[in-house]
Amino acid sequence: MFEPIFSRAASKKSDFLLNKIRDTINKTSKKVMLVVPEQSSFETEKELYLALGDKDFARLEVVSFTRLCSLISSKYGRDKGERLCSAGKIVLTSLAAEAAAADLSVYQNQAKSTSFAAEASNILDSLMVSGISPKEFEQNKNSLVGEPSLKRKLDDISVIYHWYDSLLKKGYLDPSSELSSASKRLGDGEFFKDYCVIIDEFASFNSSQLEVIKKMFSNSPYVSVVLCTSKPSGRLSASSFRTPIDTYKKLLNIAKASFTEISAPIVLKSGEQYENDSLVSLEALLAAESPNETDADSHITIASAPSIKAECRYVASQIRRLVMNGGIRFREIAVIGREMSDYLCHLEDSFRLYDIPFFADQRSSLTARPIVVTIVNLLETIINDLDPSFLIRYLKCPISPISSDEASELENYIELWRI
Repeated sequence: MFEPIFSRAASKKSDFLLNKIRDTINKTSKKVMLVVPEQSSFETEKELYLALGDKDFARLEVVSFTRLCSLISSKYGRDKGERLCSAGKIVLTSLAAEAAAADLSVYQNQAKSTSFAAEASNILDSLMVSGISPKEFEQNKNSLVGEPSLKRKLDDISVIYHWYDSLLKKGYLDPSSELSSASKRLGDGEFFKDYCVIIDEFASFNSSQLEVIKKMFSNSPYVSVVLCTSKPSGRLSASSFRTPIDTYKKLLNIAKASFTEISAPIVLKSGEQYENDSLVSLEALLAAESPNETDADSHITIASAPSIKAECRYVASQIRRLVMNGGIRFREIAVIGREMSDYLCHLEDSFRLYDIPFFADQRSSLTARPIVVTIVNLLETIINDLDPSFLIRYLKCPISPISSDEASELENYIELWRI
């Protein structure tokens, strides 16, 4: 049975799923399989262990699709070959591009470039995750073409893909195609007959994942899929919930095609965890609903600023006001935005102006770390036989055997005598 669950913000979804898992364990002899994204699996598993206890948790499997693939392979076997890591995939893509260079029209000059191999590897990864074989891509690429230059690029990708596939067959396994292979080994899907399946935290699924879900529909007693949306309606079709609504329609079609019973959707009430009516109304408005009117209060303020700098100054002034007059501590305040990279420098300037301590939670590239920069430049210097330009770049690194002034003097000496 397919049971769709629609859950928006602050709907106490976690409590609902915990109770559902506990009821299933207590009232049936089946195990429960909870499928979540890879990045959520560890935290979810830890929280459920603490909530359920040892005995009930023993009948629960918290898996990602990657982990599910491993479980299927451990029972039905896996393809023979050496499993490639991300670096190995780039190397194999590079070999494929070099082998195909003579047949390339657009990317012939880039065939030996490492950066091109990395980009091409990402493209091939997307194709393999989607379950598109080199032959299928060759047959369907012309239907995607809108202009001659795009056609030539797709032709080149197709040639590289064929070479990459032929190199894989020499004894390698690409992780991107493992789920597709595991789905084929499932056969009619009896693997899921002892599991009640709950799928959570996904907005969409690729074709390989949908194939596995199809096997779940055919054999599991019930499959619940939680989607972050309201019950689909004409108004929601053009809203921010378009992706989960499209996913729901795909799942409906799969369920109907596999003659799976479809239950009425469970719609969790949103806004259950909000502390005031203003936030409830705002959430409903963002969800393309017509919220009830609420009295004006101080919980939500909408402000317009002529520039990003002015916007950040206003935010900083309001933070200072809340701390000085509202009895709020700095650590209780968060500034959240979609494109924080555009705002960060202005926020830092504004916060320092208003004497506001802050921490910016942002990703930093590994290649920006001083030790990594130093090692990379040292290796490039060695590879290029102590070429002066690479040597100076290495000596100017944050971690080098000489000071920056000494490195500058050496650079002037090299330039003066054209060494």
